[in-house]
Amino acid sequence: MEHLSHDQMTALLKTARSHSERDYLMGLLAYRHGLRATEVCRLKVSQFDCTSGEVLLDVQRLKGSLRTVQPLFPEEREAVLRWISGKQPSEYLFPGKKPGTHLTRQMFFLLFRSYCKETGIIPAHLSHPHVAKHSLAMHVIQRAGIENTRTYLGHKNLQSTAHYLKADDATASRAVAAAMVGL
Repeated sequence: MEHLSHDQMTALLKTARSHSERDYLMGLLAYRHGLRATEVCRLKVSQFDCTSGEVLLDVQRLKGSLRTVQPLFPEEREAVLRWISGKQPSEYLFPGKKPGTHLTRQMFFLLFRSYCKETGIIPAHLSHPHVAKHSLAMHVIQRAGIENTRTYLGHKNLQSTAHYLKADDATASRAVAAAMVGL
């Protein structure tokens, strides 16, 4: 499965941040928590629990996936706390133009695609917000294990997570070539 490298994802987030803290935070949350575009856009302030020493994100995932509650990473925590300051719990984290609405997934897609282009990430299939979820899965699956990744992404069954283990020919060839060094 194609995904962005860690360096590409970092560059993309840096580009988004240079334009907008909101857009950076949307991309960061999508990547760090494996959220779909719609899940990001529908986030409400009330989904962030700031009552304990850490900030927790509570997400009821879409497409039949399970609910997950995850702590925010330090750089997210600071950005989220700044972003929600003064907002009401019932408000959308990323409001739309009309009161009581949220930013649409289509707008998130357009923003994401423009930041990909500016960053030099050209192929259309890599210039979509869902690539953030794929990238997270590929970056952590071998380090954290497939079961931990399954739980983190809210997948009900292991087959959904195993989908991320599929490699294309180019990726497999690079991996085998690296493994063959010294043999």
